[in-house]
Amino acid sequence: MVDDRVWIMAKGQPGYLSYLLRLWRVSGAGNLDGMGRKAIWRASLESTRAGERKGFAGLDELFDFLQEQTGERVKEQPGYVSYLLCLWREGGTWRASLESTYTGELSVFASLDELFDNLRALFSGSL
Repeated sequence: MVDDRVWIMAKGQPGYLSYLLRLWRVSGAGNLDGMGRKAIWRASLESTRAGERKGFAGLDELFDFLQEQTGERVKEQPGYVSYLLCLWREGGTWRASLESTYTGELSVFASLDELFDNLRALFSGSL
């Protein structure tokens, strides 16, 4: 079995990763949604080069995977949307961008911490 790091890195340029990020909320064990039901976030990443898709049971699993791919450790991480996620190394630091596939809005982040903070704010009930 090929490990996850090889799955991504073998398909892209060293220091550059590109994925289509999909996130959706499902009922089940986890945080309460706006109607008092238990709901959790699911995620998938699709390689923009090879089209291979990897699913995640929750945001923590997604964050762990991205940290593993980049080799960068960040602080602890406490509907349906779709974003194009790009990661690249610049001067020894991983940078990221998210582009909404619905609106085309582009956000660029100076670090994975900043990306994760933005994702947590986005999914704190605003959807």
